[in-house]
Amino acid sequence: MSRPLCHANLIASELAQVRRNRLWRGLVVATLVALMVGLGAAHVGLRRRVSALKQKEDRLALALSRVESDAKRMQELRKRHEELTAHAALVRKCRKTEERWAQFLGAVSAKLPADTWLTEIRSAEDHASGSRSDPTVSRSSQEQAVVLAGVSQSPAGVSTYLTRLNYTDWFAAELQLTKMKRTTIGETPVYEFAATGALRTPLGLAGGPG
Repeated sequence: MSRPLCHANLIASELAQVRRNRLWRGLVVATLVALMVGLGAAHVGLRRRVSALKQKEDRLALALSRVESDAKRMQELRKRHEELTAHAALVRKCRKTEERWAQFLGAVSAKLPADTWLTEIRSAEDHASGSRSDPTVSRSSQEQAVVLAGVSQSPAGVSTYLTRLNYTDWFAAELQLTKMKRTTIGETPVYEFAATGALRTPLGLAGGPG
């Protein structure tokens, strides 16, 4: 009786062990399946993340390219602006110089006596020697002088003209007569003259006498 009982117990034990082994294998398989599913999902998620990052990288590269292009364009515009600013300053300086010359020509022409007329007005680099300096005028403004040349029918006309000019605000010192020559135009005797005067304000600078 004891042998069949032991044999039955052994069979029951083996069956229990088989069931446990099947259970463990099922758990292992389920775990592996879950891991594979998780890894697959993670792989898909990573691929999507990589794709999104690649798209973002492409957008940033495009934006950077546009910024670099805009920066280059901005440099070109800044250079063009500087060139135009310099050109405008030169034009402005030339305009003011021409305005000063126009004012000066109008002023010296208005002082001409009836028997006297001008033949030349030009800028001189140096003053006539012996000119009397005006202490109220700086040395820099005395560095520009003009030469007035013309013809008069009498020495009195020349004297009157220079006296009138000396009473204007254009000159820093009295005009110096540098030439007086008697000649003829046709059969009419005339006097050629030239005078040099230091300007109170250079004609090339803005601002003039009031």
